[in-house]
Amino acid sequence: MRLALSFLGTGNYQATTYVLGDRRCTTRYFCSAMAELFQPDRLCVVMTEEARDKHADALGRVCSFEPLLVPSGRNETEIWDLFERLVEAVPENTSLILDVTHGFRSQPLLALTASLFLTAARNVHIEGIYYGAWEARNTATNEAPIFDLTPLSNLIGWSAATRLFVRAGDARPLGALLRQTHTASYKQPSSPYRSKYLSKAGFRLEELTQALALVQPLESVQSARHLSEVLHQLDEDLQHLPQTRPFRLLLDQIQTRLTPLGGDSQALFTREGFRLQSAMIRYYLRANQLQQALTLSREALVSWVTARQNDTSDPQIIVDREYRKPAEEHLNERVLQTENHELTEDDPDYGLAILWGQLRDLRNNINHAGMQIERFRAIRERKHGKPLEKLHQNVRDVCEHVAGLLEDQSAPPSQAT
Repeated sequence: MRLALSFLGTGNYQATTYVLGDRRCTTRYFCSAMAELFQPDRLCVVMTEEARDKHADALGRVCSFEPLLVPSGRNETEIWDLFERLVEAVPENTSLILDVTHGFRSQPLLALTASLFLTAARNVHIEGIYYGAWEARNTATNEAPIFDLTPLSNLIGWSAATRLFVRAGDARPLGALLRQTHTASYKQPSSPYRSKYLSKAGFRLEELTQALALVQPLESVQSARHLSEVLHQLDEDLQHLPQTRPFRLLLDQIQTRLTPLGGDSQALFTREGFRLQSAMIRYYLRANQLQQALTLSREALVSWVTARQNDTSDPQIIVDREYRKPAEEHLNERVLQTENHELTEDDPDYGLAILWGQLRDLRNNINHAGMQIERFRAIRERKHGKPLEKLHQNVRDVCEHVAGLLEDQSAPPSQAT
């Protein structure tokens, strides 16, 4: 369903010809112009009792509408009441056309805010946001332009996508916006420029985010390299398409956070490859993706020991279970020796054994959903005041230790006994 949501205030509205492209409508009320120009299934006009008494009868003579009476918004309680009534007026899955021309005080601004909330809460699609600019009319012809403010909703979309990337490391919404902008440049006949690389950049962002989310370092390294390549091709698109300005402001941050993860996927177990895995662990920590950080830390440490036991960086060997199993057994043996005081702090493997023991226990706890009798007892007996906070910090500390070990090429290798 297509719903036009408009506002009516108490002003002394004058007749003018509203112009949108090659379409025109002469009227006192922009509400009626909305009905004529956009032909919605429903026209809902928000008004206070004062606005109804002054204009509702006259408006009813030029168009059919559904009145929505709201409070004036004189205090915070009335503002929230207004918000609630606006939200209730828009059904789920509606295509919304919003008019912010008239209205009392902050009503149009609140409607914009409510409509953006509805896109997330009720799958509402904002078809357009329009403002009938009577004050910008041509006094000679009495024609007033209609400003298309729909990019405002796109800007909010960019803001939400940016927040998700910065806080959680999820670049998929940014990628989707790039692809949408690319497609839009071809759908608008008046557009003087057609995007060349935005869609490709969007795909690479989504591809890398997916590889990172699934803890696939081989694919992540490869995707990050491809992303770096396409980002360097975006200059022309970003210069000619003004709607990409939000992305331009983010470009440096994206390059700083993501492109350092790129490299040769076949060299993942060389010194440089382990540095890339270290950077990936720290990326997870910064994005608060602790389970991914823990999973990669565990596997990277096994790879690190496997590479040194076999004096190789060949992926065919290091990912082979036949070679990884002895590395894990060696680490587990070192932990047991430490617990039995057979391995002292003077031994080169002592620190590695302590780290592996902590990493193994944390990984088992989290990847097995805390299904450990010791943890249940600790929680029941309240041995720890804030067990989740402690677990959270322990994961961060151990993963950072692993990242440092992978990055520090002077660290002593673990040798098989």
